[in-house]
Amino acid sequence: MMSGPRARAVVVALLMIASVAASSALRPRAIPAVNAIDLAATIPAAFGDWREDPSILPVVPEPNAQAELERIYSQTIARSYVASDGRQVMLSIAYGAAQSDSLRLHEPKVCYRAQGFAVVEPFKATLKTLAGDLPVMRFVARKSLRNEPVTYWMVIGGRLVQSGWDAKLVRLHFALSGVVPDGFLVRVSSIDNDNEGAFEIEQRFVDDLLKALDGAARARIFGQPAG
Repeated sequence: MMSGPRARAVVVALLMIASVAASSALRPRAIPAVNAIDLAATIPAAFGDWREDPSILPVVPEPNAQAELERIYSQTIARSYVASDGRQVMLSIAYGAAQSDSLRLHEPKVCYRAQGFAVVEPFKATLKTLAGDLPVMRFVARKSLRNEPVTYWMVIGGRLVQSGWDAKLVRLHFALSGVVPDGFLVRVSSIDNDNEGAFEIEQRFVDDLLKALDGAARARIFGQPAG
């Protein structure tokens, strides 16, 4: 009985064949524009114990990669926040109105590696939040004296996914329904040599952000588990 990577490859192959077979009968349609979101207006500059702090900026793409990202993403925001105890957290959110094989969210590790960071392979984690368990991915990026623990997740068509593999399966699911979904990539990080301590602060930040958003915005940005 097949298991592991081989089984996954077979599943993807079968889903791709089914997608091709269905393509002649299905005309993909984008999620209506009524679902558009204004990230700058939706994400508050201050919430809970956090206030926006422009002194530290999240990692941004090289100029050569910016044009490609602008093709993929409809909107992006990148902010830093500081708490009353001086702890800082960086938040980046990218929104793409149409997710397909040619237009899809890029996992953060790609951006960090392009900037010359050494990236420890991402691993799955679960955040305990007021809204329940939030499945996320985590990794640590290092460059010179900068050590940056990163927490991130993706939402495609309202479905919460952790890895690129999960994202592929969700996109194929929507393709079989003739729908081109939208997508969010949410990244929370901090500059800290204490990885576990940084991840705890990021958990606190995420929970506070959840509390600050209304139900509609929370559903869009945090999604529902894809399982």
